[in-house]
Amino acid sequence: MLGRVMEAFPQDIQRKIVENVGKSLPLFTFHYKAAVCGQCRNLVALPVLELIESGHTYIGRCPQCYGEPELVKEESEMICPGCQEARVCVQDIGHWD
Repeated sequence: MLGRVMEAFPQDIQRKIVENVGKSLPLFTFHYKAAVCGQCRNLVALPVLELIESGHTYIGRCPQCYGEPELVKEESEMICPGCQEARVCVQDIGHWD
């Protein structure tokens, strides 16, 4: 299962995950979260992998410019990073089994 999750990340992040995990089968959570790219300022959904036992968190990169993201807090309101005018509200809209 972790192997399939790792496919959502670029090669360099996959290598870091493998270095951290080794051959163990760790407990983890995986989901996509809203983020703002620090470089192009786009609002994007990025994969986030949290290894429960080690406490390590891995966040994907901006799919448009590969910049470093900054996660947006859930249920928060913010100003659109692109136009700097419109209000944006982030909230979960799905529940999975």
